[in-house]
Amino acid sequence: MNCYLCEKEIDTIDIGAHRKLIDKCASRYMCRDCLSRELGWSREYLDGIIQMYRERGCMLFPPIKKEDL
Repeated sequence: MNCYLCEKEIDTIDIGAHRKLIDKCASRYMCRDCLSRELGWSREYLDGIIQMYRERGCMLFPPIKKEDL
């Protein structure tokens, strides 16, 4: 699957971020770079928000593994 704005290949984290921050019922998604621009955030800030949701156990993102810490 690709970002509908820039055509970059996206992963499950991109999909989860789009669903969490834009539309839970979306069928097309933005990559994190386009999503951060759309929200007016830096990519680093968006990554921090995603990390916060993952640490809280949000089911829209893959779970954090011990080696990710």
